[in-house]
This record gives sequence, C-alpha cells and structure tokens, in this order.
Amino acid sequence: MQFKIALVTAAIATLAVAATTPRANGCSTGLRLCCEHAQSVAEVAKDPELIAQLKHFGINTKDLTGFVGVFCAQVTDPEFTGCYYGRDLCCTNYSTAFSTGCTLYQ
Repeated sequence: MQFKIALVTAAIATLAVAATTPRANGCSTGLRLCCEHAQSVAEVAKDPELIAQLKHFGINTKDLTGFVGVFCAQVTDPEFTGCYYGRDLCCTNYSTAFSTGCTLYQ
C-alpha cells in the first residue's frame, strides 16, 4: 500500500514538473509584451533593412527564433485584455526597440 502511494505521488510530481504552466502574465516563458509590429523569423530574413537595424542594435540575426517584436511595451496589468494597436507576444529578450525570442501570446 505504501509503495502504491509513493508511486502515485512520484507520478503526480513528475507531471507537475513536466507541465508548462503559464505564469501570472499569461506567458509560459518570457515577458508579455504589446508590440507595434511582429514579424516571423522567415519574414525578417527577407527584409534587409530590418536585418541592418537589428545588427545595429547588436542582435545576431542568425540566432533568431520565433518572432521579433518591434516597438514593444511590457504588459504589467493583470487585467490587460489585449493590444489595441499591435500584437501580444511573449518574449525572452525584451527591448523597447526590438524584442526577440518571441512567441504569439495565446
């Protein structure tokens, strides 16, 4: 009986650790941001002007993943319902000019 309880407890603990639980800001990783523009890495690769701007800010464009947020503001209000002028993103590297490592906020 004790073995079954220990086994069930271990299984539940493993599931709890393995599950990706959204943080209070609604993002499983990174910060929730409201960005004026959001471009996928594939779109960025086709935009030489944006690539030049990213490099100017010291961003290695070869290491980009997901989306790039342009002109972003951090969302700190838990009651915030969504961007009025842009896209909601979850980004691991926040900057007001360019935020990288972004995924779409769900």
